[in-house]
Amino acid sequence: MKFDIYKNNKGFPTLGVEKEIDGSNHRWLFMPTDIVPKELEEDDEFLAKYSEVFTDEVKQNYTQYLESLKPSLEEQRKIDYRSKLYQINSEYEQAIAELSKGIPNTERETWGKQELEAKAYSLDSTSEIPFLKALADQRGIPLELLVQKVLEKSQLYSLAVGTYTGIRQSKEKELELEYSDIKD
Repeated sequence: MKFDIYKNNKGFPTLGVEKEIDGSNHRWLFMPTDIVPKELEEDDEFLAKYSEVFTDEVKQNYTQYLESLKPSLEEQRKIDYRSKLYQINSEYEQAIAELSKGIPNTERETWGKQELEAKAYSLDSTSEIPFLKALADQRGIPLELLVQKVLEKSQLYSLAVGTYTGIRQSKEKELELEYSDIKD
């Protein structure tokens, strides 16, 4: 059995152990509070070295150090709040992304223009609507039909986005009430 003892950047010892078991080398790296694997728990040579390196004082100091790394209750509530808010927003973004799944970004960027031109045309059929005219010509469909489809899809998309946005805002409000005691 081979041992190596290191000090980590906080000054705590780390015990490296190499032992041959059933013809193959096994390696472990231990910190003061690590659980001993069953392959070593009855090995007297290891246990003696482990006790020498990891005295009760070292274990106690290391445990106190680990405890000092834990966030306070207030810090943990802030972490929980941010995590839950991130989850709410992620679910919202996923739902919105599903609405336009498979449609290239460049085409999605034209939706606002399509809607404006369709609304203009529905108010005045002599309106200049170059984008929709080009689109209808290339698709080989009547302009009136395209305008109707654009307005229908725009309304459906707005309804879906409005619904998802309302759900997100409602969840966020509930979260803010649950975590009203924290100052972020």
